[in-house]
Amino acid sequence: MYKIWTSEVIENISKILMKSQYYLQADLPSQPCILMLKIELLDDLGFIADRLCVSLQMAQQSYLSARVQRLFFLNSENVEALLLEHLTESFLVDSLSILDISKITKVLRPLVISNTNDSDIVDEYWEEATTRLSVVIRRVEMQHSTSTTGFRLQDEYTTWLGFELQRDLIQAYTLLTKGDNITCLLLATAALDRALGDLLYTVTNTTNRIPLLMKDLLQNDVLHSLLGEDLVFILRILMGTPKAINIRNLVWHGFVAPGEVHPGYCSILYYLVRTIGHVLLQNVQLPLKHRALLKADSWYTEDHIDIMKELVDVAYIRQVFENSKFIPLEQKPQWDTMARYYSSQEAAAFIVNSIVLLEHALRVKYVFHNKLPNNTVLTADSEAYYVVLDDILGGTVNGKENALSSELRVNLKELLMDLFDYNCSIRLRDKISHAEIDLGTVSMRLCSVVLAALMLLCRTFAENSAICLDSGFTDNANAFVCSYRSQYHPLIKLRRALINVATQRAVTVETRKRILDQLENKESSHSNDNETINSEVLLTSFAKLTNCLLKLPSRHCRPCIFNPAAEVYPAARATNHLNSSEIVVLYRNATTYRIVNALKRAADTILANYHQLQLYLERSHASFVTRQLSSRHHTQFIKVVKDIFSINDRLLCTIMMMVESQYYSVASKEPSVDDTSKLGSRFWKYLEALLTVAQRARKIGNSPICGNVKELTSHWESFVTTIGGQIPTMEHVSR
Repeated sequence: MYKIWTSEVIENISKILMKSQYYLQADLPSQPCILMLKIELLDDLGFIADRLCVSLQMAQQSYLSARVQRLFFLNSENVEALLLEHLTESFLVDSLSILDISKITKVLRPLVISNTNDSDIVDEYWEEATTRLSVVIRRVEMQHSTSTTGFRLQDEYTTWLGFELQRDLIQAYTLLTKGDNITCLLLATAALDRALGDLLYTVTNTTNRIPLLMKDLLQNDVLHSLLGEDLVFILRILMGTPKAINIRNLVWHGFVAPGEVHPGYCSILYYLVRTIGHVLLQNVQLPLKHRALLKADSWYTEDHIDIMKELVDVAYIRQVFENSKFIPLEQKPQWDTMARYYSSQEAAAFIVNSIVLLEHALRVKYVFHNKLPNNTVLTADSEAYYVVLDDILGGTVNGKENALSSELRVNLKELLMDLFDYNCSIRLRDKISHAEIDLGTVSMRLCSVVLAALMLLCRTFAENSAICLDSGFTDNANAFVCSYRSQYHPLIKLRRALINVATQRAVTVETRKRILDQLENKESSHSNDNETINSEVLLTSFAKLTNCLLKLPSRHCRPCIFNPAAEVYPAARATNHLNSSEIVVLYRNATTYRIVNALKRAADTILANYHQLQLYLERSHASFVTRQLSSRHHTQFIKVVKDIFSINDRLLCTIMMMVESQYYSVASKEPSVDDTSKLGSRFWKYLEALLTVAQRARKIGNSPICGNVKELTSHWESFVTTIGGQIPTMEHVSR
């Protein structure tokens, strides 16, 4: 920013010198000459003073490394020199408002390359390519600024984006006309990222082959064949490699301050979108397909999150922002813009800004509290990975505890993790930056949640906390965050799965109550200082639940044989699929990993021994039924058969028990494993036949004599034949 503003200052100083020379040479009386000079130059001098003050501030702290500044600012000495050579050249087809790719290619040649991997290209190559494209960008901006057509975003050259992305682009360039370059770039780069992925989806008809990263996407052979090498190379310089301009990552990770964005970037992206649309109309015959977008509010429900609904005056939000040390000085103008978007209920513009500004402000505090070097961690460098939200919210830094964690409230951190970090949550930053979320579905309720987090962070690092205490909104935000409980911590998700298993398939009412009491006994937060205790409780609960499901009740006869596929297997499978890399807990201590690994081992054991477990359960149940019912099965079964005329659910369960007793009474007292296997197979066959009889009896009516007696008798005799038992037939019962 300071480089751009310094160039403006130099231009104004030149104007002042020219004016001074004119007045000195003019044949005018001395007093009028001095008076006119003072009047006309006061504004220029005031402008220079303001710009120099801000330039000095920015010179002290930029979040771009020296090399990245040289690539990004578009005003290096090489760019200025090369610009003079192309000062009269046009790189636009004015009638269509698209780029003249052939002329741009002449400037870039012989640098245009195919989909060669970035690591195989030296840095100097990318610097030269960036210098040449910077000249094109500067000239395109000059031409666009003198154009009378404005932005054409609703014609045949932009429909390839799809309705939602086209809408986002319209909003982006509407905001650009109001001077907001940052938000324009955020929306435009995200839309272009998603749209290029949709082109691959159109050709391949699968989402599995769409790369997640833009640099990989722009090296895809399909994209090169669709758009051509020259056009894709321009995209690669702009946002396809960290060794070149890399504009998308710089703005989406919050490294760029408002005054550092040259308006030419917004212009070149606009013309690139139209140029791609023009190429597709000429070359692509397939109807374009678009992947479905996610809804922004699908991650929460009214039942588990209390969204604040009231809005507040923008002046108060600005006051809180101004008073806080949480906001970096260079970013305060954009925070002010974000506050205006919230107050005017421009949800999409607010949410994209809040994500970017939050990440960078947290990054500054992360570096400060952990005493990390500013020049390598706090700045964007083409040779190093950026410090992102996953790192900032992590539990450790270089093997030590993350010092920022102790500065943040536990509940506030849980909210941030739910919003941005946990894999099973919405991960707002990732999905919005790749345009996976329909920004039209972003509600002010969701914005209020994010604003609550921002206000509480500002309050945490406020210079004067009293200023932050006089608003009902802040009080509500404080109450909301203090009562917030994580909904997407992996251990919380597992706990819910276990409760569902216990609730849906518990063996008895008493057992179900015992399981739920154990699982819900300690509802305290998993991510506070008692995480070890709560993790141990969860592990114990899992063990007790497993034992309850594996052990048959001693005092109650189950209505049907225990089915591990319906009860144990789902919980074990869900646990087994837990990926240790996804267990992003707040403190990431060794105890948590031990708990998760223990859960995985328990699940692996259940899955590995599933068939043996099923045989064991069938054998145990057979022995139980034989002992409990064989002595009285005959008389009870006769009674059940007589009661079939008024069959109901209770009697259906009784029939199941009595059939088990009849079947197992003729079996061995201690069946072998092989016999038990056959036993189980035959059991399910005759149980299925029994259900057919029972259902048919219901349909016929209360009395089989009123219906088709022959059909019912046929079902009954088929059932008797299946189980191979000497059971009275329907004819005997009727008599």
